[in-house]
Formats: sequence, structure tokens, C-alpha cells
Amino acid sequence: MDRENNAMKLHEKAERLIEERARGGRTRFASAMDAIAMALIAGGALYLAVRPRFMNRAAALFVTAVCLVLAALTAAAVTREARIKRAAAIRRELKEKLLRAKLCQDPGRLEKALERVSGACFVPKTEELTSDDVLEAYRKFGTEARIVTFAQPTGRALELIKLLGIRPPAKPFEALDVGPEEFARVTEEETDRAALALFQKQKRPRLRGLPQLLHERAFKFILLGAALYALSFAVRYQLTYRIFALLAFGIGGAFSAGDRLKRRA
Repeated sequence: MDRENNAMKLHEKAERLIEERARGGRTRFASAMDAIAMALIAGGALYLAVRPRFMNRAAALFVTAVCLVLAALTAAAVTREARIKRAAAIRRELKEKLLRAKLCQDPGRLEKALERVSGACFVPKTEELTSDDVLEAYRKFGTEARIVTFAQPTGRALELIKLLGIRPPAKPFEALDVGPEEFARVTEEETDRAALALFQKQKRPRLRGLPQLLHERAFKFILLGAALYALSFAVRYQLTYRIFALLAFGIGGAFSAGDRLKRRA
């Protein structure tokens, strides 16, 4: 029972960390503050656009509120779907990394399976495939060599592959045309522990993600300001629209300045 509870808590914590990473390192509170700021500026601009069409101020406010709610619900649905896909991709990437590590740690079974692939030369690496690895495969099989590896070839390795006239490297499961579950299995608990090990340390300081976060926020508010300023030429309340545009530019500029300061630090 205790093991099940611990596993459940581990999974919930890992899911929160993965979800936060899928939001670009932002917490739910930070995302909500961004949404509120955008809604206030956009709502004010929308009210000024619909107000001249209604004699009653309450009717203009009602239409503005309905439009904002519909826009917010649509944006929330789209954002949620995109976040779910990113979170699933992050979890899938973690599993693939764990799988590569397991297979490279004990490559015997994979090498035996590759015996039926003509010229196959398994290189148990996960980082870089070097020119020396290419030469080793060439010495064994000549131009019939087929390098099988999880690693990405370096520029020089790719150049040597072309010069020697051998086939480009292939992933093990591409060469064997089978699924990874044939050779190794990664459990959900292992994936959860990997998420905690990789993402929990970055949760508090988030130094790496902060510059990117500031840059993204600056871009959003500057884009909003540009849109409001452009609309000011086509609406009745030009001055008010431009004030909202300046407000958006100011918020975007503040985030941009924070981004520059963080990059210098």
C-alpha cells in the first residue's frame, strides 16, 4: 500500500514538473498573470470599438464581456491541447533517452539481432558518432558497412561517410524494422524518476528558462501594442487606442529589458 501511494505521489509530482516544462517553465500563476494582463488591454480596446454602436453602456459592456469570455475559452482550449501534446512529447523523449541508455549499457542482445542485417556495425553511443567510429566500421565491412547507432554523426563523420561511399547511419530499430519493446522496457516509474531528476533542480531558480520566458512575453506584448496602434487609425477613439498600445509597448519593453539584463548576468 505504501509503495502504491509513493508511486502515485511520484507520478503526480513528475506530471506537474512535465506540465510546467510544457508551459515553457512558467508556473500556473505566471501564466494566469500573463492572461489577465492581455485580457485587460484587449478588453479595453474591444470595449472602445463596440461602445459607439450601442446607446446603452451596459449593453456595450455585456457584448465586450461575452466576446472576451468566448475568446478566452477558445484560447484556453487551444493552449491546453498544445500543452498536452508538448507534455506527451516530453515524456516520450524521456522514455527514449532511458531506452537508449539501457540498450547502450547492455548492447549484447541488440548486436545479436543485428547479425541478420548485412554489414551492420552497432556503435553503442548516445552522443556523437565520430570519424574513428566510421573508419572502424569501414575496416570491418568495407563499402558494405551499415553503421547502426543512437548517436548523431559529427560533420567530419558525415563527410567521411560520403567519401568512403558507405550508407548513412541508421537507428537500431530502423535497421531491424521492429519496435523498441522487443529489446528493452521503460516503466512509467522510471520515467517519473527521470523527470524529477532532470526538471526538479530547475524548478526554483529556472535561470536557463528565464531569458527565453522574458523574450516570449516581450514579443507578445509588443505584438499586441503594434496591433492596437494599427487599429487606432480605423476607430473612433484613436487617442485611447494609442494609450493602450503604449501600455502594451511599455510592458513588452520592460520584459525585453529584463531579458537583456539576465543575458548580461
